[in-house]
Amino acid sequence: TCSQYAVYVSNGTLTASGVTLRNDTGQRALSISGGADGVTVNGNSLLEVTRAGGYYAVELSGVNPALVAITNSQLLATGTNSGAVYAYYGSTTYSGQAANFTNNWWGTADPVAISARIYDYADTIYAPLIDFTPFLDGPNGAPVPGNFVWGPISANTTWTAANNPYVMVEDVTVQPGVTLTLEAGVRVEVKGDYTLQTQGTLQVNGTAASPVQVLSGQASPAAGNWTGLYFSGSGGGNLTQLQLHHAQYGLQLSGTGSVSLTNSLIE
Repeated sequence: TCSQYAVYVSNGTLTASGVTLRNDTGQRALSISGGADGVTVNGNSLLEVTRAGGYYAVELSGVNPALVAITNSQLLATGTNSGAVYAYYGSTTYSGQAANFTNNWWGTADPVAISARIYDYADTIYAPLIDFTPFLDGPNGAPVPGNFVWGPISANTTWTAANNPYVMVEDVTVQPGVTLTLEAGVRVEVKGDYTLQTQGTLQVNGTAASPVQVLSGQASPAAGNWTGLYFSGSGGGNLTQLQLHHAQYGLQLSGTGSVSLTNSLIE
């Protein structure tokens, strides 16, 4: 039983496969700091923290997130009020950049529950983004199907009805100077209390026959299930034939941008 970390990487490169890293009394099973040159863990490895009270299986601190890949493994936090991954850098150097945590089993196949076990860019700008989609349906299982969307959109992007539904599993932010286009018939299902924030441009191209729908993705949809569309900074948009349901604030404008809303329903 380790008193602090099962494995601590502050420099050099770690490659691990088929390992069990567990911490019952310390702080982390695996801690990776800024001097690390690369960390790869796979092969159905197990990274687990069983201690209760705010501890995490994996910690990232200052390391370039592009150098971290923890995949095809299990990341478990069985202690009360503990979590799977903690990423906090104290600066915006790697803000929103992704670390590869795909194809893992997190003790659940519920994306909202998985997100709640991760502290990252969704919680603070002083952190990278933990890319956890796709995720597995069990230990050494199969990827859960779904077109999952989350995080910053940093290049012009178009969502089409052919790829429905778009399942929001964390906040989505359209960054300044970037346009997100939702074509006719697109359906966006928001799984938790998340926001579709626009700092750039949101273009909604619904039609009377094929409106764009943005609504709760919960099993029993209800008013207030998710936050809503939020325009901040110079963010704006053109919203045509939009049907928006179950939000707290359907449409919220707090910046200097301009929003045009035409032939739409917000309820």
